[in-house]
Amino acid sequence: MSASRTPRRRLGAVIASVALAAAALPAVLVTAAPVGADSSQNGADMVVINPGGGADPTGADGLQIVLNGYDGYTGTSGAADEVPEDGSDQVYFADTSQWCCSGAGPMLNIGGTLYGEAGAASENGADSFATTTIVSTSGAIGRAPEGSDTLDNPTAEGSGSAHIRHTVEHGGLTYTLDRFVTYVFPNNYFIDTYQVTIPAGNTEVVKFYMGGDAAPGNDDNGKGIGIGPGFSTSAPLDAAYEVNPTSEIFIAYGEIRGGGEVTGLYAGWYEDPIYDQIDAGDDIGFFVDLDEHDAGLDLQWTVGTAPGVYTFSQKTTVGFQAANVTAYFAPFEIDEGESSELVFEVVNTKFVSQSGGFVVPVPLGITVTGAPVNGCGGTATVTDGVLTVSGVTLASASVCAVTLPVSAPAGEYTFSEQTIDPSGDFEVGFGEAFLIVNGVPTPVPVPRFTG
Repeated sequence: MSASRTPRRRLGAVIASVALAAAALPAVLVTAAPVGADSSQNGADMVVINPGGGADPTGADGLQIVLNGYDGYTGTSGAADEVPEDGSDQVYFADTSQWCCSGAGPMLNIGGTLYGEAGAASENGADSFATTTIVSTSGAIGRAPEGSDTLDNPTAEGSGSAHIRHTVEHGGLTYTLDRFVTYVFPNNYFIDTYQVTIPAGNTEVVKFYMGGDAAPGNDDNGKGIGIGPGFSTSAPLDAAYEVNPTSEIFIAYGEIRGGGEVTGLYAGWYEDPIYDQIDAGDDIGFFVDLDEHDAGLDLQWTVGTAPGVYTFSQKTTVGFQAANVTAYFAPFEIDEGESSELVFEVVNTKFVSQSGGFVVPVPLGITVTGAPVNGCGGTATVTDGVLTVSGVTLASASVCAVTLPVSAPAGEYTFSEQTIDPSGDFEVGFGEAFLIVNGVPTPVPVPRFTG
């Protein structure tokens, strides 16, 4: 590890963690956090999705995702960093950790007052959330009570999901941040859906921030990559990457189709100026630093002022620096007779151009209903259910996609990236994509009476 900094843990937080570790806590406990408190788990469990994964050096066992973490937990033996702050996220991939020091996590800023546990909230001494509740979990999940690094199910491996609720008390009103995390094994990404409830009587601007102090692949440094309209590139969706040139691992935040639009993405120096901007409730804009720097990754979503319930989704990806071919269905759930798209996306996180192609059979049961839409250049053809893409040259730090219109009978279909046969500089991961086709109920005839 070439990181030069050590986690900035506060003495009070360490003492509190030791005391809580000795206590016998219920599986789910909600307590009020003192105003201006150090980073805190707020009495709630640490939740780990796919706790048995994240250790294989090839990335074949996917991501191990830590939520509302305890700062003594280290998910894999080769990871350089444990959970950096109480209440912080951590992600383990290929036996490495991705967050350092002040950590990373969700934050709400209400009228210029910041609430949260990690990232800018930790470094700038923001107020803790009033309460944190583990509403539900499912699948391959490990849990530990606040202040403990001992999971109840440490070897569980596979897909999982969690629903965590944070509340904020501000100006006599209660604001709610619901976080829904969904992970499909062995993908190298997970989906966050955030639901913010602004109460009646609010008049202040509410902004959501996510992120903090990155250390992709056990290394504190990174180079930023930005794609999408916010960065004046041709990619349809915005994303920001922190790529470490030593570990050759990246961590990225990005939009997903139908999930809403980000209002800011940042990949640059972890603290300055981004932490002060988040603390003040300023707009972070779309910025990436192409030169090597102490890595930081942050996202902004401006919720607004009007009372109501607002929803936004984004994708967190961790992977090897490469020209990676990945696949997904958009939408992933349709009714029988409707169409979806099987999208093959090539993301080049190398800092030089990459050339290649790939061949892939369409999954059994799925029918290609039209010609491929080729946004990668070169050629793309479908013959007897096999897609062949060749002659593609992808510029440094860029993305392209080839899209197939598809349909299928009612059922569930799985596409494995391991069926993609790459050529040239292109590579594939271990991910899987799913398509759900719902059957259309047969209409019940209405009785007709004649007299």
